[in-house]
Amino acid sequence: MVHGADSSPIAVSINFLVNYEACMLPVRQQIDDKKGKRPMFEELTEKVHASAVQIAKWEPPPEGVAKVNIDAGFRKETGDACAGIIVRDCWGLVLLAACKKLPRCSSATLAEALAFLEGVRLAMNWIHMPIILESDNADVVAGLNITQASRAEWGGIIAEIRVAMQCLLQVQVHKVKRDSNRIAHMLAQMVMTSGVEAEWRLCAPAEILELLNQEYNPMFCH
Repeated sequence: MVHGADSSPIAVSINFLVNYEACMLPVRQQIDDKKGKRPMFEELTEKVHASAVQIAKWEPPPEGVAKVNIDAGFRKETGDACAGIIVRDCWGLVLLAACKKLPRCSSATLAEALAFLEGVRLAMNWIHMPIILESDNADVVAGLNITQASRAEWGGIIAEIRVAMQCLLQVQVHKVKRDSNRIAHMLAQMVMTSGVEAEWRLCAPAEILELLNQEYNPMFCH
């Protein structure tokens, strides 16, 4: 199920503005210099960069950059797995959200790797700007941060992710704490519970609107 994909330009604009008003006001602007301008990937020297830096809460990306948060759901008893993906810009505005089913997995880390690959593929198709990819799984981020091939069971998926990331304009990979990945986690749980896949473009499902507002509204952030 895709929301906001084939709408007329007027309908897309309405969804964009409604989502903006409902989730992202008041807007918090972060000033990095005296003129109020923010650096756009100034620290990025390579097209693909992975980092093990721990980020405690969700932070908006620099202006002109999209941030993709990815999480997986996994049931050890059945091997069922799913992915939750949320893409936001520097204003916290939702560009894309998705709930995806994944193939059955033998471990939680394999599910996380497959979810990460799904997030990269969605970004390839819909996000045409530099990207920051965030996951709370240390094994996946570590696998992307080393040059040699991984011998783990998810090593083949890591190799696929690396190839897919080369198709992105510019990308960084960050390891984050779970608290900064809550919306992706919620999206993964939605499809795990309902069994229904869905995508939202320039809008978001009602189930995550309150959390979106809490994460980006400074009155509710802790």
